[in-house]
This record gives sequence, structure tokens and C-alpha cells, in this order.
Amino acid sequence: MVLILGIHKSHNSSVCLLKDGAIVASVQEEKFNRIKNSGIFPKASIDWVLRSENITPDQLDAVAVGGTIVLPANVDLTGSSVGNAGKGGIPIPTRIWRHVDYKHQNLRKVFYPLVMKKREQRGEAGRKEVREILNKTYGIPKEKVFFVDHHTCHAYTSYYGLRNNDQKNAIVLTLDGEGDYDCATVSKVDSGLLEKISTTPWYKSLGYIYSQTTIYLGMKALEHEYKVMGLAPYAKDYFKKTYEKVFKPTIDVNENTLEFTSTFPLNRFIEYLKETALGERFDNVAAGVQYLTEEVVQKWVKASMKKLDFGVLYVGGGVFMNVKMNLKLSELEEVEELHPFPSCGDESNPIGAAYYVYIHKFQKPAKSTKRVKQLYLGPSYSNEYAEELIKKIDLKRKYKVDFYKDIEGTIADILAKG
Repeated sequence: MVLILGIHKSHNSSVCLLKDGAIVASVQEEKFNRIKNSGIFPKASIDWVLRSENITPDQLDAVAVGGTIVLPANVDLTGSSVGNAGKGGIPIPTRIWRHVDYKHQNLRKVFYPLVMKKREQRGEAGRKEVREILNKTYGIPKEKVFFVDHHTCHAYTSYYGLRNNDQKNAIVLTLDGEGDYDCATVSKVDSGLLEKISTTPWYKSLGYIYSQTTIYLGMKALEHEYKVMGLAPYAKDYFKKTYEKVFKPTIDVNENTLEFTSTFPLNRFIEYLKETALGERFDNVAAGVQYLTEEVVQKWVKASMKKLDFGVLYVGGGVFMNVKMNLKLSELEEVEELHPFPSCGDESNPIGAAYYVYIHKFQKPAKSTKRVKQLYLGPSYSNEYAEELIKKIDLKRKYKVDFYKDIEGTIADILAKG
């Protein structure tokens, strides 16, 4: 029996357990500390996964960590760094650097290598800290800990998490803000194995356009993008003037290389918005960024399918959480099947990391992996527990509490009646 613990620690910290090619448990740290999108090291999640499966740390064959660039601030067990991220605002030197980086892109050639070298050094320090924490807390030998590329995790989560056993040929796309220096990948599946054929660097990120537009509209990135998506339909047709002026000139697709192209570093998109979107209606801005996302990703998908001549598509990464965009993709004539992994942001990366280590480090046949049939793999609560809790906190004093045997059917009836 092969037991692999999968870990993601950053925003949406999470954990999974793979047993002989099957994901048997998975949970996010926010379920235990009650901090939305918690980014602290997921110790409570690890403890629960091991306890729920009656496994001791010494029984683990490996730990698969999603991402190779692990920043030290993201491994703090107390949560004093990541758990409170954003409360202190953006440091002034950082604001200055972002402005300079956008306005004087020629300086980027000088400073960018230095910045990346520093980031890699911090990443190495972070990997070291993760190994030390796992060793000191759980006694896991450092040689059992493997770090898996961020977008490889997304790809493996999507494909091996959803594939049919008879699936031979497919395209796997990943698209997000950034992870391990990339923001998008294209892979082909031939005879059940993934081969990456295209990668787009992080500073040409469509995901950054969407998240920084979310910030520009006064909302929280990595959490409120769904509100922007929901706001978009309220705009009138003239939103396309905003799209043509502000959004369309910024990003495109190279249909030969399948990479995204951009006219400036898109991680500085908010600086661009401050110059070009001032005075634009908020609903037009929301509709503009949504329309851009749908148009550019459709072009990317069509180009990928034309180049590879496959009609089955598996997708992962935060941008594919955009359900309206996914609907557009599903309606494309070229797409025979579309498989977005449920909850395909970074929180599901431990699943892909575990699959990867299972296949490549333990030399297990890819066909021996088992798809994820459902995502209810965390803590569950009985009706008896719920009733006891209701009494304990005297919930009926404040609310009307009713019991329905078929709660799903009841809710569906209420929604259907409006």
C-alpha cells in the first residue's frame, strides 16, 4: 500500500491523502481555524486527515507539496504572517517599485534578474522550513518530502482527478494568476500520459488582469472575482466601448506557440487601470474584463485544439472557476467534452501533487490512479450532532429551526417556486 500526503500552503491551504492511487480524504485549513481562504501551514488539516484514516505519520510513504517556490512567510505555524495577510496594507517601497516597474519597463531588464534571484533564495529557504516543520512535528524524514511544480499540480488534478479509464487522447489546460513563475500551460495526453507543450510566463497573466480589476473595483482579489463575474451581465451593450478602450489592447494569444502575449507586464495591471479606466462605469469595467476573459480563452482553446487535433478538454487553475467562461467553452463546436475540475483553484493542488508523486516517484502506472468521484472528503456531521449543537447554543431562541429529511429536494422546490 502506498500512502501519500498532499499539501498546499499559501492562500487556500489544504491537505489530501492518496491511498493506492485514490484520494480518500481532502480538507482546507479554513474549516478548522474559521479564517476564510486561510493561508497558514495546514497543521490542523494534516492532523484530521491522519486521524480520520487511522494513520500515523511514520506510515506515510511520501509527502507531496504543491509548488516549488515556497516563501518562508507561508510556512508559519502560528498564522501571524499569512493568516493576517493584507491587514497592514502594501508597504510604501513595494508601491513605489510597482509604479516604477510599470512606467519604466526598460529598468525591468536590470532589476528583474535580481528580484527573481532573491525570490528563488527565499523559495529555497521556504522549502527547507517545510521539511523541518514536517520533520520536527511529525517525524517525517526530509527525503520523503517532494515539491511539485504548481501548474503540473493543476494539470494532474484536472486530468487524473476526472479522467475516464478508457481516455486516450486529450488536451489539458491550466490558467491562473501565477504559480512557480508561470500562469498558463498546455499539455497533451497521448496514451494516458501528460506532456507539456506550451508555457506562458507569469507576467503575461490573464488571471492578473481579472484579479487586479477586482481590486480596482474595490473588492478583494482571490475571493471576490465571482462578484465581478456576477456584476458583468448588468452592463448595457455600450460596455464594449470600455472593452475596446481599456481591455482589448492588453493581451492576445500566439496561435502557433499557444502562449499568451501582452503589451506590458500584466502583474502591474492595476497601474494601467488607474490611467485608462478612470471615469468608466463600474458595471462596464466588470463586463469588459469578463468579455475579455471569454474571448481570449476561447481563442486559446480553439488554437490548442487546432494544433493538437484533440476534442476532449480537461482544465484547471483559478481562471477556470469562471463558470460563465466555461459555459462559452462548452458551447464551442470544437469541444467534444469539457472537464473543469470542481474547485479547481490552488486548494485542489495537493491532489495533483499526490498523483504526480505516485506516478513518477513510485513508478506506478498512470492507469492505476482513480478519479475523484466526489469532493465531500472532509469532516462530516450527523443529524444527532447538529441537533445537539442547536440545543447547546440555544439556536431556536433566535431562529426558526425545522428538520427536513430530504433537505436538497426541499431547497430545490423553494428555489423553483421563486
